[in-house]
Formats: sequence, C-alpha cells, structure tokens
Amino acid sequence: MTLIAAFRCRDNGILLCADRAEEDSYARRPIGKIWKFGGLKDCEVLIAGSGTTVTVKDACIEIDRSLRKSADAGMNLLTDHVSVIEESLKGTHLRYKEDLKQWPLGLLVVIAPRLAGNPPILYRTDRHHLVQEVLYYAYGTGKTIADYLADRLYVHGLPNNLLLTLATFIFREAERSAPGVGLGNDMVLIHTGGRKFGFLHTDSVKEIEAGIPGIKEAIWSYWQSYLKPPEWLKRYAADAESTA
Repeated sequence: MTLIAAFRCRDNGILLCADRAEEDSYARRPIGKIWKFGGLKDCEVLIAGSGTTVTVKDACIEIDRSLRKSADAGMNLLTDHVSVIEESLKGTHLRYKEDLKQWPLGLLVVIAPRLAGNPPILYRTDRHHLVQEVLYYAYGTGKTIADYLADRLYVHGLPNNLLLTLATFIFREAERSAPGVGLGNDMVLIHTGGRKFGFLHTDSVKEIEAGIPGIKEAIWSYWQSYLKPPEWLKRYAADAESTA
C-alpha cells in the first residue's frame, strides 16, 4: 500500500521518491520509506521500500549489516554489491515467506559510486534478485497510474526542476487514484559521483505540488488556445449555442 519510484536525471543521477503512508487495522500514519546507508568506503547506498513495514525494515537492516561486514572484510562493494545484497534478501524471504505471499516486497536500490563521473546504478528487486533498470521504475499500489503517466510524460533529459515537478504531479495523481498512497512524499536527488545529495522532505514537495494545476484545468485551458478540430466538428459548438 504505497508508491515508490525512481527516475534517471538529466545528469544521469537518480531521483528516488516515496510516499509516506503506512496503515494497519487501526490507524494510518506517515513514515519515511527511503533508507540511506552512509559511511561505506566505495559507494553510497539508498533504498526505497514497498511492502509491509516489518519486511522492508528487515530487508534494509540485513542489507546494511551485510554491506558493512563485507566492507570490513575488504570486499570491493562496487564489484560485489549484487551478491551481497541478494544473499541478504534471501534471508528476509525465508523469514517472512508466508507474509510475502500476500504482501510482496519491492525495493528500489541505488548504488552511488564515490568516483567522479560515475553515475549511480538503479536496481529493482524480483524476489531476492536484483534487476538493473536504466531510466525509470515504480512499485506499490500506485504503480499503475505512475507507469501510465511516466510512459506519456517522462523523457530522459528533463531539467531537474521539471523532473521534480513531474514526479510531484505523478505522486499527487496516484494519491487521488490508488488506495493507500499519500500522507506526503519524500524525494532525494542522487547526483553522479556519489557525494552530493539533494533531500526534499514532504513540506518542500507540498510547495511544488501547490503550484501544479489539476489535470482538468491544464487540459481545458490548453485546448481553448491550441485545439485544432476538423471544420465539421465546429458546427456542434454552434448547435449547442443555438439550443442554449
């Protein structure tokens, strides 16, 4: 019951986004769904999680523990992070085997190398496997609407201000259309080189959202100025006016 999404930025960084809604049988509350694992020598790791809170938390804790243990043992995480993370995910899937049948776990994993000019790598999970994605991916109950809008509006190369606006728009429409999505959004811009991050917490995202017109207002205002109907269609407008 959530929406997480990642978009490739113009500079080949990653914009990682997540809504904040958590709910159970008793209440609905806001929580953070983006995890950042700092302090690793070779790279920064960020994860956004979709699924139950307990399974997402378990997976992130195990991944963090395994990455640090591997780094302390001298392993190069830039070359070996996939095997380390997949082995961690196997444990989560074994411990929560029955729960995951009903509430699947979906993670978006960003590996940001600490090397100038090296773009972050984006993965999604398929059970305990990591699958590399290039430009965009989403998980959660809002995935259908997010995929629909991203397919039509997102293109690699958008300036970051427009990309942030688009992501905010997609999350707003998902909140209005999909169950369990909402209570604010968090976003983080992960720049190439793995040392620079731009965190936008929910209040900042709400400021962006306040300036975005609704779909109906945007479409009708644009059509009034730029619509090019065939000549025969114009008579229906005249008919409507004559019968008013």
